[in-house]
Amino acid sequence: MNQNLEIIAVGANLAQTIGLLLGFYGVYFNVKKWKESQNIQLFLSLTDSFRKRWEGGWSDVLDKVVDKKGNIINKELIFEHEKEIRQMLNWIDWLGTLYKKNKLNDLEIITDSIGVTLIRIINAGHPIITQDINEEGITYWKSLIYIANILNIGWAEKIQ
Repeated sequence: MNQNLEIIAVGANLAQTIGLLLGFYGVYFNVKKWKESQNIQLFLSLTDSFRKRWEGGWSDVLDKVVDKKGNIINKELIFEHEKEIRQMLNWIDWLGTLYKKNKLNDLEIITDSIGVTLIRIINAGHPIITQDINEEGITYWKSLIYIANILNIGWAEKIQ
């Protein structure tokens, strides 16, 4: 009878252990799905945010100051449209901060879709970025420079 009780106790402990492991797996799986869902929500918010601003005038300003490859057309126009260019640069800086803080898991989704445009914006803002870093220090555009390095913008690699 004692042996039967021991077998039942071992079986109960085994069932409890297996149930606990399955419970942990369930929690892990749910947390993982929740994070993926959050990432999708954040991506959709970023997409909508960028689209509204792009259609609201950013594209017109960018076309005035840089060509399709990101080469500056007219440096004076950059400072004439400094407010709009700063807004674009701040959006990219914010994007870099979200990624570096692990709030956005897959930056490639964004760089694959609007990477060329991000390069154009960062190149258009090069004189502003340089001026700000000279005045405020290297950390002023830290997250933007991080994104610029991911996009392989040559001049940004020199800023570390």
